[in-house]
Amino acid sequence: MMTDYIFGKIATNLTIHREYANTAPATFITYINKVEIENTNNPYGEGPINHINFILSPKNR
Repeated sequence: MMTDYIFGKIATNLTIHREYANTAPATFITYINKVEIENTNNPYGEGPINHINFILSPKNR
């Protein structure tokens, strides 16, 4: 199923892109009508992200 594939990718990315310098846990919570994902990071900017104003900022430059 496609949802199994997508959730597998999310779980993999939570692990691979984890900010291990921060001890806060990564969370992946599924509800009936939504999915919530939290992962610690070093943010670049503040506020909502959308496809118009999004700029990539890789950590390993």
